[in-house]
Amino acid sequence: MVHSTFEALKHMKRGGVIINTASIAGKTGYPGLGVYSGTKFAVIGFTEAVAQELENKGIGMYAVCPGATQTRMWKELYGGQAEYKPQEVAGEILNMLKNKNLKPGAAINVKHHKA
Repeated sequence: MVHSTFEALKHMKRGGVIINTASIAGKTGYPGLGVYSGTKFAVIGFTEAVAQELENKGIGMYAVCPGATQTRMWKELYGGQAEYKPQEVAGEILNMLKNKNLKPGAAINVKHHKA
């Protein structure tokens, strides 16, 4: 994520938006997920810090924080249904791109949206 951010910035001379994927586990630690939570806390901290550096360059940087998402990996590891569908995560990212009032470095939880 760090390397990809700095590579993307090389091509963003006219502004843009970077959205990193964190997790609700990056806001609250969960038993049994110490390493996972730690890495997601790091994603949020990195996003907040770099967003402040980019604020006056016309580049927004944010983090999306989904909960358990119904992916192939989720099915293989845990089976059953997860809280979110990938489309809901994508919808939240679209909402973030449209929202001109987000604080630089904001870490936004995915919300359930009615279709």
